[in-house]
Amino acid sequence: MSFNDDEPIVAIQDVSEEKPEAFLAKKTKVTIFNKPEAPLEESEHKVMLELRSGNERSGVDLVTVLDVSGSMEGEKLAKLKSAMEIVISKLSPIDRLSVVTFAGDSRSLTDARVVGILLMSDVGQQNAGGDAAQVPVGNVPVYTFGFGADRDPKVLKTIAKNSMGGTFSNVQNQDNLRIAFSQCLAGLLTVVVQDLKLTVTQIKSTSIEKVSSGNYPQSRDVVGGSVTVSFGDRYNKKVRKVMVDLLLPAVGRQSCCWL
Repeated sequence: MSFNDDEPIVAIQDVSEEKPEAFLAKKTKVTIFNKPEAPLEESEHKVMLELRSGNERSGVDLVTVLDVSGSMEGEKLAKLKSAMEIVISKLSPIDRLSVVTFAGDSRSLTDARVVGILLMSDVGQQNAGGDAAQVPVGNVPVYTFGFGADRDPKVLKTIAKNSMGGTFSNVQNQDNLRIAFSQCLAGLLTVVVQDLKLTVTQIKSTSIEKVSSGNYPQSRDVVGGSVTVSFGDRYNKKVRKVMVDLLLPAVGRQSCCWL
């Protein structure tokens, strides 16, 4: 899954001059920036967490669903073949490709686990058996591509919209065909971490007042007070910053001497 990150995170000010603390969580490095000192009385404190993705991606399991019905004959079928050449040229040995063709019925030419689906059709008449736009696709992105200018792309648009992060592209000529498929695959083939979640947990009597994470969704544990941010898929060398506002309790001088 993917999320919009248009809301900026303001950088923390007056951070420690010492080397910030960092730790690794699989393929994501988390660096902590904060002031090393705080007053003895109850006070607010800011901590910035910087998440940095690596550059070693996992293999992608890709399913292409190809319309080979009679309405796709001629120029449309030639474009479909060109599209498949683009897809195959972008894949590497760590990726797996599954090909499904459909006309009156469907037939799988290969087998793979599903991560992303590319649906290519001229949006012709649907066969008996229900409305394709109403078929649930689950938590899988479906990228749809329309090959015909003489058809209404409503069905393909709806299928993409109903999926998790899918898009529709209208490919009328060789130039925008190459651009559309290259942009689609550029996202799929640069995912380093899938479904990344960051959980910030408060300790002792410290209270988490606010977690600023842009437009990424958050959930809070009412009992423990921890906050979890869901980042979805993370891409090659991407950096995300999270600001945590803490409320630190008052500390007695006698207790301080034991620190």
